[in-house]
Amino acid sequence: MSKIRKPKLAALILILAIILSGCSFEGNESAGSSGQAAQGNAAGTKIDKERSEIKIGFSIKNQNAPYFVAMMNAAKSYAEELGIKLITADAQGDMTKQINDVNDMLVQGIDLLLLDPADPDGLVPATKSASSKGVPVVIVDSTISEKADYVTTIQSNNMENGVKVGEWVAAQFGSKEIKAAIISGEQGNPAGLERRQGVIRGIIEAQLRNRGDSKIEIVAQGWGNWATEGGLSAMEDILVAHPDINLLITEMTAWRSARARRLSKPARKTKF
Repeated sequence: MSKIRKPKLAALILILAIILSGCSFEGNESAGSSGQAAQGNAAGTKIDKERSEIKIGFSIKNQNAPYFVAMMNAAKSYAEELGIKLITADAQGDMTKQINDVNDMLVQGIDLLLLDPADPDGLVPATKSASSKGVPVVIVDSTISEKADYVTTIQSNNMENGVKVGEWVAAQFGSKEIKAAIISGEQGNPAGLERRQGVIRGIIEAQLRNRGDSKIEIVAQGWGNWATEGGLSAMEDILVAHPDINLLITEMTAWRSARARRLSKPARKTKF
């Protein structure tokens, strides 16, 4: 699997969203006319407008981590380059706020909605509202209920990525027993669930394949709420209760820096 830098990912999201929703630019380059992807439930709507008249709404669940900030900034930059108006909103992790944000975008007459749902079930009505107004929805980064109306989902394969990480971890530990703790995003989040399940699956399968048994004990799980400081707080609580862990599994890249700050303190002697 090739790696895509996060800013480029945001640009690709805009391109693919335009293509998959069936938008085209009258008098400009056509961005595509295909309308429906296999996993989506809503048909695309062809939009014949001048490029400068196209409005895309981008509702992101939060911007409390570098990944989300980079994705939003890159989307803004690329929309400007294309000459498309991008209307953005940060839900700050609040499902009700995100629903209101989407409704505001629909009032402003958006032609396409990019949605990073704060809740997989709670945002279903927002997708149906958009669809009823002829606005195609593309789900970005997170997962949403199959009951939602959307064209497609653009995201990484969280399970497969997790498996690859788990296989690497197993190779690093060799015959040594693993005593692990997990810092997760938020309860009920499908993306986080897939990531940690993938890592655990990768570790166990690699150990069974390489040595015929599996030695991993998960002694704690903390919740960081997808925020850097939340991850740091969860890490500190875990280390107080379980100072002898030798592996930390996290569901967000930024938590590695939180871990590093915590582990840099002189009192911490156990090696990870």
